[in-house]
Amino acid sequence: MYSNKLLTPTGAISITILIVVAIGSITVVDIYAQSLGKVFFEEKGKITGQKPLGVNKMEVSYSSNGTMNDNIDVTTVGNFVSISRGNNVTYNQGEAVIKTKDGTESANYTFLAIGRLESGKPIFIGASVYDTNSTGKLAFLDNQVGIFKVELDKQGNFVNKEWEWK
Repeated sequence: MYSNKLLTPTGAISITILIVVAIGSITVVDIYAQSLGKVFFEEKGKITGQKPLGVNKMEVSYSSNGTMNDNIDVTTVGNFVSISRGNNVTYNQGEAVIKTKDGTESANYTFLAIGRLESGKPIFIGASVYDTNSTGKLAFLDNQVGIFKVELDKQGNFVNKEWEWK
């Protein structure tokens, strides 16, 4: 498998994956190309609660302040279930509600993420799927898919950047 990431002049990321599978005398070649658009969501937040759900399983709550499309101020409240997979790896599944700062619009999203240590820091990478009935500023989020990376510190503060999946 070959993977190539290319940063385009607009700041988008283009990914091309070449898959070659050989079964006996038959060789199958498939090329999959996908691009990530610009960062559409940036947020800073804090883990606000943790509740054990059993062995290696935790429910985590969080809140944040952020910006959508460089000019829409939003707040987010969410929670997720984190399952330890050993070797400093976690599987995370959750949901959240985003609201404009004035509270007039909202959107929901669900997400899946893998957590791991990167240079000693917890990092989460994953995908979000958005849903909204908004017809205003947040209308662009309806059926949006995002790819994100969250960096967490030891005090429970985090920074998230999310790119549109095109």
